[in-house]
Amino acid sequence: MSPQIKSVSMIRHQSVWPWLVLAILTIIGVCSYTFLGFISDWPLNWWQLFLIIALAQVCNLAFVIAAWQQRQSLTMLQRLLIVSWAALSIWFWTFGLMYQESTVVTNDSQRLLSVFNFFWEVSAFGIFYLSYVSYRFKPVAQFIKTGTTQNPQKLMNYIQNLPRQQSIMVYALVILGYSIGSLSLYYVGSAPASEAWKHFGNGLMMSPLLALFFEAVHNNILGPVRQQLSLKYNIQPRQRRFSSQLVRAVTLIILSSMCMLILLYAQSFQLILRDHVTQLATEQVNAAINDPANPNGIPTAARVNQINLGANGFSWVQSVHDPLPTSDFTRNIQAQYISQRQATILDLNVTPRLIAFQSKDSIKVGTVVYLSDFYYVIKSKMFPIFVITIIVALLNVVAAIIFMKLFSQSLSRLIRAVEYAKHHGKFVKPDISTGDEFEELSETFATYMSQLSDRTRELRHSHARLEASVEALSHGFVMTDPNGLIITRNAAVARVLGLAAATVPDLAELASCISRSEAAKFMDGIAKIQNGKQTQTKLQITTNKNKDLSIFITSIRSDNHILGLVILIQDITEEAVAKRSRDEFFSIASHELRTPLTAIRGNTSMLQHYYHDQLKDPGVSSMINDIHESSVRLINIVNDFLDMSRIEQKRIQWHFSDFKLCDAVRETLADLSSTAREKHLKLSISCNGKTDAPIIVRADRDRTKQVLYNLVGNALKFTDKGSVSVQLTLSHHACEVIVADTGQGIALEDQKYLFRKFQQANHSLITRDTASGTGLGLYISKMLIESMKGRLWLEHSSSTDGTRFGFTLPRAHD
Repeated sequence: MSPQIKSVSMIRHQSVWPWLVLAILTIIGVCSYTFLGFISDWPLNWWQLFLIIALAQVCNLAFVIAAWQQRQSLTMLQRLLIVSWAALSIWFWTFGLMYQESTVVTNDSQRLLSVFNFFWEVSAFGIFYLSYVSYRFKPVAQFIKTGTTQNPQKLMNYIQNLPRQQSIMVYALVILGYSIGSLSLYYVGSAPASEAWKHFGNGLMMSPLLALFFEAVHNNILGPVRQQLSLKYNIQPRQRRFSSQLVRAVTLIILSSMCMLILLYAQSFQLILRDHVTQLATEQVNAAINDPANPNGIPTAARVNQINLGANGFSWVQSVHDPLPTSDFTRNIQAQYISQRQATILDLNVTPRLIAFQSKDSIKVGTVVYLSDFYYVIKSKMFPIFVITIIVALLNVVAAIIFMKLFSQSLSRLIRAVEYAKHHGKFVKPDISTGDEFEELSETFATYMSQLSDRTRELRHSHARLEASVEALSHGFVMTDPNGLIITRNAAVARVLGLAAATVPDLAELASCISRSEAAKFMDGIAKIQNGKQTQTKLQITTNKNKDLSIFITSIRSDNHILGLVILIQDITEEAVAKRSRDEFFSIASHELRTPLTAIRGNTSMLQHYYHDQLKDPGVSSMINDIHESSVRLINIVNDFLDMSRIEQKRIQWHFSDFKLCDAVRETLADLSSTAREKHLKLSISCNGKTDAPIIVRADRDRTKQVLYNLVGNALKFTDKGSVSVQLTLSHHACEVIVADTGQGIALEDQKYLFRKFQQANHSLITRDTASGTGLGLYISKMLIESMKGRLWLEHSSSTDGTRFGFTLPRAHD
């Protein structure tokens, strides 16, 4: 599968689990703390809120970092769930809570309720959402696991719609969570309606941004699945214009940001108004207490009532130990009022109220001012801001539409130009003069398409020349892809294989044209090349129609990757028949020649031995000697021809046995000792160094002695003075024999002619002295040694220290 996609499974990597457990325990602990604090009326100030958020996020981040470090062992679904949870927790428990604290006015108990709502809602809705994602991911997971689907088009539509559906689910969950939080803040926390509406407004502003993020995450993670599905089933996904998506996202971000700014402005105006009213109420209370018209310093209620308290405000004069005049206050406010001599207290029960009071002697003077009576100031300030926001939003929409038109228009022109070039082979530069990247992209495309057109034309010409060359070949030419499918072939393939037409689609079909016994060898050679064991091979096989073929196979490689195979097929039937006829002729002729030659050699030997006294004429005696020597040479030549013919036709009879190689060498040297004495040369043998341990080999004794005769005989022939030695050494699996002489040596440029038929070093095929031999000795020796599972080679040769030939034979099994 490309790109790589893993099957869906549980998290297996052990290092992720401790952080996941720690994060879950922290969330449970924070939720429990806020819940107990709420029912027990614990206060929660800003620093406590900061510590709670920091603790929860540190544990969450530790889990996310651990999962990221082990991301290679996680599946696509696991990565999606981790990213989703990280987004939910970080977004709400950091940005959401901080923004809530910045826009909504709450007291300590209401803050505790708000924090509790954030933590349990994100946890509960997060579990629900992650479960929903896992459920919706099942069709995708099934395709990833099996690699197939019964309805690919339906699955493609499902995958393309899934990110938007998930973003809608996130949007709905955020709105639901903020709705529950706003209602609980209003009814349970006794927060003012204005603060509850601001809390709900926060959800309205945040939900589009979070939904956009989740849609982008799903699109990114599901992208490889869409690509694989498209490549496997050749399905084109439904295209969504990037310009429309970009404009939609930018518009939502701008609108949400502006509305969030409005909430921040409203909070700022509320703070300014509260400070102003607090200062006014405090001044009025001080003025009432310190009024010089009251010599006793005790104000009257009538005097206090002259303060501007708004529509619902009131004032009073009472004893310092009495509670507030009305009971419509929280217990916390009543406790602060009784315990303090003077203060300014903000009460957020039902509606924002400001209580300002001050004591003198045994009298307490106070005022209650309802801030909502002065909200008309905020309304008057917020109305132009709201109007400006609407205008800016409309301008943004208009600008987005214009931008989308310009963006889409430039892209559409460029796409049409490319489509035209694809169908007509000519790129016409589109009329794009925007002066930005689109114009630069158009110029780049024009240059690229021009170069591509020239390159394509060159490739077509090269392809035409190559195709003509391939068709002109007398040999069959086949080219395949890495899977063995034939991508090109010439007409000679049908002629060589004896087919009516070249209709072979792949190598298996090509192998069916070969005899069954040879097809396995052909496919085995191809498999070795495809597996990288060989780069090329040459085979000789027979077809079903008794045709002899020579097949050469090589791989096409690039960057160590096999791109395909090239197969050359040559009909060698006539050559094979001619070779067989020639070999048979050599065999028959040699056999027929050996009979009269043997008779000639025998008769001349008898004349020399029994009629020596009668042959007193020197001329007659010399002629008989020449006849005898010539017959011996001819018999040796005929024997070489017969050996070569038998070996090549695999008709030679082998007699393998276990024997002592040193004994065979000594016998050979004994037979050749007369020749060494005539040339005053020293013959020596060394068996297994100084140990003189027996060396037993598994081979044909007679053929081994034949090889020794050839090598030692050649050494004696080309050595005028010095010695010829045979050294035997034993290794773990084989015995090595080195035949060394002190002769004239073989020139470096002539060494390449060794081991060839009818070829001798220092002589060409035409100018060679035929009296010195046929040039078959080393060729026959090499074939004999290799047939006995050994190896023959030239180890060293120079004019100063002679020549060294070596060969090996397998050791006998103990």
